Amino acid sequence: MQIAKQFFIATVLVSISTFFYYYFYAWNENKLSTYCQKYVSFEILSLSEFLALLTAWISLYFVLKSLTSWKESYMFERAIIGIQKINELNLLADKYYVFVNQLSNQLQRYKENELQGSFYFEEQEFEKNINELEISNHQVELRHWLERDKNIQYYNEFQNLLDQFSTMLSNVESNINNAHLSEPNYGKQYADESDINRRKKSIVQIKAAVEQFNIDKKAFQKSFNKLHKKIN
Repeated sequence: MQIAKQFFIATVLVSISTFFYYYFYAWNENKLSTYCQKYVSFEILSLSEFLALLTAWISLYFVLKSLTSWKESYMFERAIIGIQKINELNLLADKYYVFVNQLSNQLQRYKENELQGSFYFEEQEFEKNINELEISNHQVELRHWLERDKNIQYYNEFQNLLDQFSTMLSNVESNINNAHLSEPNYGKQYADESDINRRKKSIVQIKAAVEQFNIDKKAFQKSFNKLHKKIN
């Protein structure tokens, strides 16, 4: 529809330009021929030459317009693919939240007299579940995909969104590591009061990590939805 409209406009412009140039050419032949015989004058284009030049200009315009439209279409298609890839990270973040929330709930069920050993097995199970998600591979793949060809709509927004996801994931991993779930009893066969207090603190830290991750995840999803609306 847009092409047909532009073609119609071009046809009208050619017709109008031809009409006026024809009368200008005729006036020049009738009125200025005597003047040009006495003085040095530039020869104007014939009607056929004018039409040829005008056609060339219009053809060049449509070629450039076509290239621009093709590039815009290409960038839009890559943006559609990009939002799908970001959505994959979004789904992985939801799964990550499920696993870290399960870990927190599991630790909170322990009573004080059950805190005699470390949370080694709980942490190992959690890490196994997280490793199976292969989130880092998805991040690296998407980062390379963006860098290989920057011809994509909202390139900076995609980069910012990916950075936001990386920061979110780095924060929750750091918070979990700082809880030292696998830390054993210090120099004794059985846990003393300091060991138990340390494990209580670890449980609180994991719960706080879940809450902060949930906040960060909602902020990421808000940014994702904002970009998704721009593209759609």
